[in-house]
Amino acid sequence: MKKAILYFVTTLNLLFLAAPLSVAAMSPAPYALELSDVERKPDIDWQYKVIDGVLYRRLYNYSTKTPLTDWEIVP
Repeated sequence: MKKAILYFVTTLNLLFLAAPLSVAAMSPAPYALELSDVERKPDIDWQYKVIDGVLYRRLYNYSTKTPLTDWEIVP
């Protein structure tokens, strides 16, 4: 009796595993964020300038195009 139940369960599992599956691609939802809408880490780097032979620098946020510090002489 136990062997019959085991064969029956095994056969059912094999039938379900061998059954074909249909897969379809979906278009993105209209409310999904686009790549440009995702908030990212700001792009902050030094900006350099030479005035009368002296090198100056300041921190500049290239994402928002705003300076973060005043000009200072590069040590």
